[in-house]
Amino acid sequence: MTLVGDAVSRSRFILRKLVGTSRADREADLIAHLRRATVPQILLLGDSLVEASCAGTGNPRVARGSYSGSRIADVLAAVSRVKGAHLWSKVAGAVVSIGLNDAQTSEGDDLEFRRLYFRSALDALSRSFGEKPLVMLTITDIASAGQWVSRFNRRLIAMENDEIAALPTAKIHDVATLFRSAVLEAGLVYDAAFRDGVHFSPVGYRYWDPLVEQAINMVSSTNIEKAPDQANRAMFSA
Repeated sequence: MTLVGDAVSRSRFILRKLVGTSRADREADLIAHLRRATVPQILLLGDSLVEASCAGTGNPRVARGSYSGSRIADVLAAVSRVKGAHLWSKVAGAVVSIGLNDAQTSEGDDLEFRRLYFRSALDALSRSFGEKPLVMLTITDIASAGQWVSRFNRRLIAMENDEIAALPTAKIHDVATLFRSAVLEAGLVYDAAFRDGVHFSPVGYRYWDPLVEQAINMVSSTNIEKAPDQANRAMFSA
């Protein structure tokens, strides 16, 4: 490597340490993970709630691809990138937790239009998986108060959850209801599960992570034990 090239490389490394890894880099990590995989992988896709979760970590059958700020269009793009890299045959199915960032208040008051957009994107996501199992998580209700609460539209979140629940070609895991019940049954105030009204506190993850693990198991019980076809056997033995 030239001196200039070495300097550029070092500068990029320092910049990543300072501002964090870019989404493109993280998607590249997902692609690299799939290339290395020797068994079919369950994709765990979503936004910062999943990114900060410990669910699926250490599981050799789980490929994490969740990024802060992600919307449903980003999940569709990640799926497209996996297919474009000719790695779709290494995917056993997916767990997807998405929709919160699609409900930001700054993006307009035409909630019906935004609902229809979310519905069409959900349909495209579901169709993109074909026969592979897809488990969709409902969007967890935000807290009653907090630093970030005003950035999101509660009504639109509820509308998006209606669309997720009505999706006919995916399994639905009603995390929103189960999470609230778990927190309240533990004798806690619901808002105690959040650090800013939107992102979970360590207490919140204590009750949310097991629900994501349940969703991973839902995919596993459906398809993970099926033997790969002849083409897949060749790929995994390569």
